[in-house]
This record gives sequence, C-alpha cells and structure tokens, in this order.
Amino acid sequence: MIVLGDEGIEKTWGLSTTQSNEAANRALSSRCPQNVKFSKSITARVGSAILTCNNGPGDAERKISHRVVLVMNRGQKRYHAAEQKRNTYSQGHSRSPSTQTRHLQQDAKMRRDKLKRRQQAQLPSDYKKHQLDDSSSSRDSIPDGESPEKRLRCSVRRDHKYHCL
Repeated sequence: MIVLGDEGIEKTWGLSTTQSNEAANRALSSRCPQNVKFSKSITARVGSAILTCNNGPGDAERKISHRVVLVMNRGQKRYHAAEQKRNTYSQGHSRSPSTQTRHLQQDAKMRRDKLKRRQQAQLPSDYKKHQLDDSSSSRDSIPDGESPEKRLRCSVRRDHKYHCL
C-alpha cells in the first residue's frame, strides 16, 4: 500500500531483491499489453493490476465492488472468497520447501536427460565430405591440385550451363 513518491522511495531503498518490482511489471504487462491502445481505461487497468498484486484477486474484486457501490449477492461473495483462498493456497504451496525441492529435482533430471541425449547424438557417422559428388565429370575439367569445394562449384555451374571461372 505504498504510494510511489519520495517517501515511498525512501522506505523501499536498499532492499535486497527486486522481485516485487518484477511482479508488478509482469502484472502490468498482462493487464496493459503494449500492442493494444487504451484511450480511457489505462488508469483503471493499472490500478486494478496493482490492487490485485497487493491484496489478491478475491479481495481486490470485493474492494472494487465496494468502492463503486455495487451490491454483491451471496454467490458472488462466495466465489470471490473461494478465489482468494485458491490464490493464497497456491502461493503457499509454490513457496513450500517440499515443492521447491521437487522442482529442483525435476530440473536436475531434465538436465541430465538432455545431456545424455546430446552425448548419444554425437556418435561418429560414416559420412565423408563430398562422397556423393560425381568425381568422373569434375576430373576432366579441373586439375587434381584444386580443392573439392571448387570442384563442387564448377560441377554445379556446369549443370546450370555456366562456365567455370
């Protein structure tokens, strides 16, 4: 609930992480994409995004409804309470040590599997460069001392009725 200004900057100066700033930027970019022009609703969208970041989706909707003097029925209140509860549980679950340990183990397994696939893909092949070139047609017009690349260039040009340079 800090308003951005000189006092807010002084209160937040020197924090060790910028994750809250990144989360706010991510929320703003999802609510206000750059490829869409908003003529009048941009301030409301920004305010709604920040309110949701600070309070959660259920409480933010309830506060907006109360502020605009909209009467919510029992089903809407129940829905917003359940949405807030899901969000709170999801945040607590993703931050729990067991979930973080499981994610790290899954990441390590994926990296090991990728390394194994990469090592298996580097098996030596029996292919040799220029083994498919027609060597009989290029030998009569190009001396033996020239490179295979020039032989290939000349044979391709000959097929297209160009002369070898």
